[in-house]
Amino acid sequence: MALLLISVDKCYHRIVYYDLSVFGGVFPPRILKSWLKGEDMNDFIAFRKMVTPVIIQGIFWIGAAASVLGGLGMVVSGIGSEYGGGAKVLIGLAIMLMGPLFVRVYCELLIVIFRIYGTLVDIKDAIGNKGSGKTE
Repeated sequence: MALLLISVDKCYHRIVYYDLSVFGGVFPPRILKSWLKGEDMNDFIAFRKMVTPVIIQGIFWIGAAASVLGGLGMVVSGIGSEYGGGAKVLIGLAIMLMGPLFVRVYCELLIVIFRIYGTLVDIKDAIGNKGSGKTE
């Protein structure tokens, strides 16, 4: 029986599943402390944790599937047409190949914004800890 703990990775802004059965059913203290305090949920409610990067990954897969299906539709309609079907087939193949690439680049540009934000938060925390004399 697997015992799972679900968390959000602050650096890469993704959902992480910890299989705690690997630890013999004993919670690692750091994970247990964070989980019991509800820090993840508090950060989510206070907008310190971003949900959008996870949504962007879903948008990528939807966009990639739409590109491939749209290109496939163009190829099929080009094959079935009586006149000028060759151009439709070539355009359909180009959409099938280039569409997912363009969607990927667009989604990566959006995620870069969130990675920059995460890095700035880390820098702010490091400067704050240095100024207050706290050590990690």
